[in-house]
Amino acid sequence: MAGTQVAPHTAFNTMGGKRSRIMTLASPKLTKATYWTSFGPNLVWGNQDPMWPLSRYALKARTKPRLLQLSQPKLNFQDESKLIPQYVFSCGRESVLWSVSPAAAKGKASTRVLQLSMPKTDHSDSNAHRPQCIFSCGRSSPIWDTSEAARNCSDRDHTLRLSTPKSWHRDYLPIREAQWAVSKPAQEAIPREHTELLSQPKQRLDGLVRDPEWKVSRSAMVAIPSERLSELSKSKGVTDGYEPCRDVAWMVSGAARRAVASERLTDLAKPIVRETMDHVQFNPDAFNVSEAAKKARCSARIAELAQPVTRN
Repeated sequence: MAGTQVAPHTAFNTMGGKRSRIMTLASPKLTKATYWTSFGPNLVWGNQDPMWPLSRYALKARTKPRLLQLSQPKLNFQDESKLIPQYVFSCGRESVLWSVSPAAAKGKASTRVLQLSMPKTDHSDSNAHRPQCIFSCGRSSPIWDTSEAARNCSDRDHTLRLSTPKSWHRDYLPIREAQWAVSKPAQEAIPREHTELLSQPKQRLDGLVRDPEWKVSRSAMVAIPSERLSELSKSKGVTDGYEPCRDVAWMVSGAARRAVASERLTDLAKPIVRETMDHVQFNPDAFNVSEAAKKARCSARIAELAQPVTRN
């Protein structure tokens, strides 16, 4: 019956030994990575190791004259004696000073160089009333000399009013200390009768406290509740259309076990294979030259553009 509850082991035994679907669901999930990302040798970028071992034919092969010509390093036509070491312009340089040639040590500056080397003079209308070191980075002290007139001048009423500190508000009360002295009248005061009554602790008599369990009278046991009490004692029912919780194990119908998925469901059930992000732009055939490119011949326009620029 459909409404009969069946134990999990009973449901498995009633399947007639056809557990192919259960075995399929119980198998671990396979990896969705591609061959070039997670399988094969562990590649380390930045070294000279090949991705896979070279064949013995590749090790015994002889290079062509064209490959030997292309493998030659580019010649350096600069004079190495005039090159400045790279550490001069780097962060951890030892010193930015280099040796001065004898010709430069004996050379004389021109009139223009001497004019440019002169320090900038102050304007004719400028009045340097205080030293410049006061506002500089390595100043000794921001205090300067006060003139005799400033020291002997009298204070104005407005200056005295501005120099007066701000007073407290008229309703301000300072912080009260945690302990303060009790006044003499408070120590000698006699409390009233009502104050004494309120200070007394609450008293409870032993005979007025009821036990948690007591004997029920016969009239209370024989009493018949009224219609109103019977109506109030009814428990709250469930709403219309309520369905109880479904059991964890239930019978699988024969139609569901014999069902065959359509082609569309089979296509949708196939997992999506995605490459990992660290190798998503990796292409092992990026530098392979096709046979058609090796045998191709460039046009006259491409040969013209390939000629180096001639400079006098």
